[in-house]
This record gives sequence, structure tokens and C-alpha cells, in this order.
Amino acid sequence: LFNESGSLIDCYFVNNKANNGGAVSFYSKGIVDACSFENNSAVDYGGAIYFKGISGTLSVANSSFVDNSAGEGAAVYSQNNLISANNNWWGSNNPDWTTLISQKMETPLSYAVLKVSANPQIMLVNSTAELYYVFYWNGTAVKANVLPRLIALSSSGGKLRDDSGYLIDGEFSTEFTSDAAGIYEITTEVDNQEIKISIDVKEGVFSNLIDEIGDGGNITLKSPMYIYDYGDTINITKSGIIDGNGAVIDMAGSDIQVFNVIADDVVIKKR
Repeated sequence: LFNESGSLIDCYFVNNKANNGGAVSFYSKGIVDACSFENNSAVDYGGAIYFKGISGTLSVANSSFVDNSAGEGAAVYSQNNLISANNNWWGSNNPDWTTLISQKMETPLSYAVLKVSANPQIMLVNSTAELYYVFYWNGTAVKANVLPRLIALSSSGGKLRDDSGYLIDGEFSTEFTSDAAGIYEITTEVDNQEIKISIDVKEGVFSNLIDEIGDGGNITLKSPMYIYDYGDTINITKSGIIDGNGAVIDMAGSDIQVFNVIADDVVIKKR
């Protein structure tokens, strides 16, 4: 596609070829917004976009560049520096600017990166962790406006609710569960970016602790028992000892108190 000048908005360019500007060439000013460029190639310059820049400037934003190729400027080539290419997704969290853009261009300061989080990241057997994938502008907590991207997931164990899907408006979520204790690695691929996160699954049931408290005497928690809960209070109504012995009681994120001690001579003990 050759443009003396003009605007391209909400366009998809896939598998195009040319000597210069595999997908599109601008000889004068222009705007490219919310466009996707994938597997385009040029013999010489600008695998996706070629900008001659005779007059005016070219603005490229909110677009995606994946697996484009050229002799110089695999994604974007400009004969001068009259181009702005901030706020795009370049196919990975660590774009190789030496190959993606021409030498005369300034390196984009703002670009999209993919991040993952799990809630919780330490969980009990047969419970559920929510996995969140979000695009952000690099170095910020501001969500990036990225066009829909295919996401593929795999796990070293346990079960994922989804093994593929699309990041829509820069976001995707799924669930993970396991019926056995262990540390499981979840690997995710989006374009040329691979991202990993580990989920630590531990044994232990909160109701077991409540039962032990009700039986009287000392309460012993032994590793690898892990008590993880966000909604219950442990009520101790008699003398006794909670003996940690390497176990963990984690009520992080709860708005209520962990222990409600309403009896005399109660000891919370750590060995």
C-alpha cells in the first residue's frame, strides 16, 4: 500500500511483500493507529512501514509489530527522524531496536510489556488460583491499549481452565488448580514473548485446625501443613498452645484478625 500522506486506523496487514515498506509506504506525513503488522517483509527497507519523510511527520501508536523482516528496519524504517513510534507492542517485552527500527530513528521510550500475576501464588490442594495477564506501558502501572493477541498456556502439572485464548483490551485471565502438593510452573507464550510463573501448592485444610482447637489440649501443626484462608477467624476459648513446628498460618489480605483470643493462659508459640 502506497500513501503520499494519510491515515491508517484499525487495519491489519499480514504476509505482504515489497522492495520497500512490506505493508505500507508513506512519502509524506501520516498517522498509523491501532493497526496490526504481522509477517510482512521488504527486500530493502521497512518490513512493515517505510517512511520517506519528504515533508511532515509520521505518528505510529497503539499498533502491533510481530515477525516482520527487512534489510534494515524489520518493523519500521524512516529516512529521517520525523517519526514517533511510542506506545506500541513489538512482539516481546525486550524489543531489539537494532533490528526493528532504522538507525536514524529515536528509540521508542514507551512500549507495551506483558506481565503475569497469580492470586494466590501459594495455595492449598484442590483450591483455585486466578492467573491474570495484562499489558502495561513499560516502567508504569498504566494498562496498555494493545490489539487482541493470541495467548497459549501450559503447566508442568495441575490443571489450567484454559490452555489458549485471546488478550482482549490487553487483558486475559484463567484459573489453575491441583489435587496434589508441589511447585508447578506455568509457561505462557504471546507472539515472541515467553513468560513464566510458579504456583506453590501445599497440603492442609483450615477446617482441620478448627477441629483441633475444639478438641482441647495443645494444637500442633506440622509441615507441610499450610493453613491459608481469607475469611475465617480462629477462636481460641481455652488454655492451650499453638505449636507452629514449621507450618504457616497465612491470613494475608483479610480485613479480620487472625486470632481472636478470649481465654486466659493462651500461648502462640513458634519453635
